[in-house]
Amino acid sequence: MTFKYSLIIGILLVSVTMVSQGASKDLPSPDSVKGIGKSPPELNELTGLLRKKELLQFYRTAEEAHRGKYPNLDDRDSIGRYLWLCYYIASTPLFPFNDYDDNTRAVTYDNVDLMLKREAQDRFLTIARNELDQLVENHDFKRQELAALFCTYAARMLRDIRSSYEPNLAEKRKKAETRRENEMSQRQKNYDSSKRTSEEMYADIRESMRRSSNFNGKITLNGNRNSNIMPIVELMEWELLQTLVKLYPGKKSEVMKYIKLAGYENAAAYKLIDRTVGHDAQTEFLYKGKPKFPSNLGKELEE
Repeated sequence: MTFKYSLIIGILLVSVTMVSQGASKDLPSPDSVKGIGKSPPELNELTGLLRKKELLQFYRTAEEAHRGKYPNLDDRDSIGRYLWLCYYIASTPLFPFNDYDDNTRAVTYDNVDLMLKREAQDRFLTIARNELDQLVENHDFKRQELAALFCTYAARMLRDIRSSYEPNLAEKRKKAETRRENEMSQRQKNYDSSKRTSEEMYADIRESMRRSSNFNGKITLNGNRNSNIMPIVELMEWELLQTLVKLYPGKKSEVMKYIKLAGYENAAAYKLIDRTVGHDAQTEFLYKGKPKFPSNLGKELEE
C-alpha cells in the first residue's frame, strides 16, 4: 500500500476492522431473509480487502462489481450476490476529510465512496419500488423481510453521507490558513540566509513550494468533497421517501422508523417529508397526528 493511502487507512482502522469482522450489528445481513444464503465466494475479494484494511481498493473493486451487471431477478443466487454486495457497500465507512498538515500530501480518492453509495442506493431502491412483488412471488421470499432489508440499507447509506457533511468547513479552513501563516512568518523571522549555501537555499525554496502545494491541494479536495455531499443527499432523500411511501402505504410507524434510521427526527423528519413526497392524498397518513414544533426546531439538522 502506498504511503498517501496509508494515512486514510490508519484513521479508519477500527471501523474497517469492525466491518470486516461482521461487527455491524445494527445492520442485518442478507441471510436474515429466509431463502438468501451466506456471502458467496465471488465476493471473497471484497471481504479480503476489508480484512486487509485496503479501503480505497475495496471501493474501486465494489464499484466495478456494482456497475458490471444488473442482478438477474429470476436467479436466486444472483439476487443473493447483489444483496451481499449492497450490504458491504452500506456497511463500509466513508473516507474522512484531509487534515491541514502541510507536511503531508493530500489524499486523492475521487469521492468514489460517495458516488458508489449513491449509485447503489439508487439501483437498490429502484428494484424495491418496481420489482419487490415479483421477487416475493417468484422466489417465495417474505415481503416484510425483504422490504426491511432494502429500506435499512438505503437509510444507512443516506445517514452516513449526510452526517459526513461539514457545515463549518470554511471556518476550519480559515483557522488552518491563519495558523499556517503564523508558522510561515515565524520561520521567516528565524531564517538567516547568510548561513545557507546556494544549494541549501534552493532546497529551502523547493521545500516551501512543496508545503504550499500540499496545503492548497487539501483545501481544494476538501472543498470539492463537501460541495458534492448535499446534492447527493437530496437525491438520496427523494429516492428513500418515494420508496417508503410505496412499500408502506398507510403505515406511518414503518415509514418514520426508516426516516429515523436515516438520521431525521422530530421537525427534521417532517421537513424531509415536505420537500420530497409532500402533503397530498397519498401521503396524508404521514401527517396525521403531526406534533407542533417550535419554528426553529430541526433547522440545524436540515442545514
